[in-house]
Amino acid sequence: MFTVFLSTLYQFYLNQAMPPGMEEFRISEATWCMVTADPCCHVTSDNMFRYLHLEVLPSSGLFYAELPDIEVYPIEGGGMETPIQEAWFAVRPSDEKTAKSIMNGLRSFDTLIQRK
Repeated sequence: MFTVFLSTLYQFYLNQAMPPGMEEFRISEATWCMVTADPCCHVTSDNMFRYLHLEVLPSSGLFYAELPDIEVYPIEGGGMETPIQEAWFAVRPSDEKTAKSIMNGLRSFDTLIQRK
């Protein structure tokens, strides 16, 4: 995961070639569930992983897609400008009916956002 971060940092933000000795690793296209936490509350990545598996997945009709997880941490010294810690987990629907239901729910949610 650290290598993926560095790859993105070098290629897109710094517009530089990858340093020697690093390898590129591409993650398949997927639907991602993002869990966020305030690091001031001392939430660990284990806590976020546990939350995903014990609360989010059982109630959503989604399964863990078993792709690499992506963890995002606040920038050191960034203060309150970057207070959020994130973990991104690839998920997949249990079946096509569940996938359609989730997509309909997302469309409804998007509609609510657009109205406000």
